[in-house]
Amino acid sequence: MKHNAIVIKTDGDKATVTVLREEACSHCAGRVVCGTAKKFDVTVKNPVSAAVGDTVVIESASESVLAYSALVFLAPVALALVFYLIFSRVNTVLSVVMAVLGFVLPFIAAFIIDKRGREKRLPVITEILDSSNEAPPCDSGV
Repeated sequence: MKHNAIVIKTDGDKATVTVLREEACSHCAGRVVCGTAKKFDVTVKNPVSAAVGDTVVIESASESVLAYSALVFLAPVALALVFYLIFSRVNTVLSVVMAVLGFVLPFIAAFIIDKRGREKRLPVITEILDSSNEAPPCDSGV
């Protein structure tokens, strides 16, 4: 996925950018009811040496976003249902406890996966659209 952003801070080979929520969520059906902020800051890799104030294009892997979405939205419900059905034959209380466990496990897995591989999945600045560091054109006809 590609988004336009503005660099607000640089730190070596990384930068912090501000992404406007309208652009980031323009294709999402849930944008109407989402109560999040209108903009958000993201740490990204900066291989193009963008400077503070530059308007840039950042890109993140769509596969990662989809995988996390499945892990956080689909897996809890599916595991809770499966655990409940499996353990309902043994004991009702046990089936409820296992359903809750099945609901919580994907969130724990997402937390661990995020902590271990966060650096590899950082979005990357792929292009500088507008550089704030460019000198204004000289007027030699003075």
